[in-house]
Amino acid sequence: MWLNQQSGHGNGSEKQKVAKVEKTDICAQLKYGTRHYSNLQAAIKDVDWWLEYKLFSIVIYNVQYRDCLRREGIEGLMARLLKEAPELAEKKDVLEGLGERLQKHLPLADFDIQCYRIKDVVTILGHEFRGWQDVRDHVDLMGTIRRGEFDAFSVKPKTTVGGMHVGCLYASYPVFDSYDLSDDRTYDNYLIRNRPITEAELAELAKVSYSYNYNRVNESLPRHLLPVLYYSGEGDCMLLATES
Repeated sequence: MWLNQQSGHGNGSEKQKVAKVEKTDICAQLKYGTRHYSNLQAAIKDVDWWLEYKLFSIVIYNVQYRDCLRREGIEGLMARLLKEAPELAEKKDVLEGLGERLQKHLPLADFDIQCYRIKDVVTILGHEFRGWQDVRDHVDLMGTIRRGEFDAFSVKPKTTVGGMHVGCLYASYPVFDSYDLSDDRTYDNYLIRNRPITEAELAELAKVSYSYNYNRVNESLPRHLLPVLYYSGEGDCMLLATES
């Protein structure tokens, strides 16, 4: 089993814990969807396009590489990547592009961001969520931006198991023509707590900058809002930001 099931009790005085992939595991959204890999070489074999970008995603969305980058800098990270996948030495343009991309992304936030499959079991604040759908079933507060203003409303959660509370900041998929009117998919950011979530917290999350697809799980996320989970509304990948 690739998850470490140790977790804290989640009260306000304790450090938040989340189940993490083992240090030998890599989770990445590559050619065959989001999968767990035993090593970097296995992951690289599944890259179908734009190796530079996929390596960037592996580094930014896997705790072990985030830790390495934060601790040893870009040079130390590059040395580790070359050690784990020696074939990268023949792709100097890829590594140069990766280094430039990472340099623009720095500094890393002092918290974890980990990629998971949407059906992976993760432990957050001492509660075991059985994938993204389980998180969504706990939602009791929804929020979005309407006509430039933040709007929130309560909903009845489908489950209250574990006494967990989840707030969802969402945005509907863009509408380009009449065919899009029936598309009810949304980009979702989930605030997860073991107490009721306030509208002010969700409104603060709405002010966090994002680079694509309404994703607030990034380096600009304020630490006191953790933990936050992001799902794009399609595919099999979710991103979880938690205390280190």
